[in-house]
Amino acid sequence: MQTLGQVLAASNLFGKRNPAEGLAIVAMCQQKRISWLDFMQNFHMIQGVVSKKTDAIIADFHRAGGIHRVLSRTADKAECYFKLGDTDYTSAITWADCLAEPFVYVGKENDVLAMLQRGQTPPLKAKYSTPRARMQMLWARCVSDGVRVVAPECVQGIYTPEETSDFIEVPAAPAPSSSAPSATVQGVASPSPLAADPSVCPCGPLMGKPWAEMETKMLQLALSTPNPAITTEMQDRIRAILTERERSAAPAPSGATIETTEEKEPVND
Repeated sequence: MQTLGQVLAASNLFGKRNPAEGLAIVAMCQQKRISWLDFMQNFHMIQGVVSKKTDAIIADFHRAGGIHRVLSRTADKAECYFKLGDTDYTSAITWADCLAEPFVYVGKENDVLAMLQRGQTPPLKAKYSTPRARMQMLWARCVSDGVRVVAPECVQGIYTPEETSDFIEVPAAPAPSSSAPSATVQGVASPSPLAADPSVCPCGPLMGKPWAEMETKMLQLALSTPNPAITTEMQDRIRAILTERERSAAPAPSGATIETTEEKEPVND
């Protein structure tokens, strides 16, 4: 199975995967008695977490004898009627509903909720900036909710890729502000005034603090966290600081001598 996992990862059949993810896919296929093609058609793996595609959920719902009727599928609202046997349910979700939830914004959930409670508008995730992306997200959540209520055996605790990609992200904290909410255009927050200075942190609890004064682990976190506020020039500054710290912490080469300024006493003949 480990060998098959390595082959699967190297094949790029499921996109770029590491051998551990390849092994997980192979193990799941063996457990469910499905082929790799079946996995590709029905499931998707995001950072090691398995999700189930929206159309695959509907297909399984139909195979179980269920019916569904689309009532709305736009960038503003998704609504659908589901029925299986004696159980029926109408699931609906709107973009306005989502704007009151933390998952559409950049930042940690607690920080985003705090900003929303203060009446501020956190920065919107880039993937939700287009109508089509919002429509697909709303539809996926509508189907996931409806089928989960009427026929939970069709999902078995697995969420759609649109839902999974939101709850497994490790976003950066949004910049706190003591002033009035910043002006936004079509839901996209205006950039921080600190974004122009690449030598300081532009967001989060450490906003305004120079990169050079931060601990190494915080700099490494800033590099690994996808945050549009941290520009390429800022990342270069951070890498330069980390490189200098590594060079300073490196031990002296073997055999190297250290010069001293201590004066030697003259030797009498």
